[in-house]
Amino acid sequence: MSTILSSNSYLSAEAGPARPERIDAAPGFSVLLSGRSPVTGEEERVTLYTRGLPDGHVVYALFTVPGRGYAAMQPTFARMLRTLMVNDEAAHRIAANNSNPPR
Repeated sequence: MSTILSSNSYLSAEAGPARPERIDAAPGFSVLLSGRSPVTGEEERVTLYTRGLPDGHVVYALFTVPGRGYAAMQPTFARMLRTLMVNDEAAHRIAANNSNPPR
């Protein structure tokens, strides 16, 4: 989350702890970020979802919407999250291949 906040300094986490979530049947968390966009001048809300992988890496998804449309988009975000499928083995293979490039 620190990388996201440092790249988007106008965002800050809403008060309260991270919310527990289920992402592809595994435990995860969500955090709501908000702030005034320097591009549009309007409030922006970003929901950050994270889920750990067996190899210690983290999969994350960011759902971004103007503040005024946040409530209307919640059902869509929930459907997207319910259908997200994470292949832990593929993620591990990709990470292993990136750390050991072919010669």
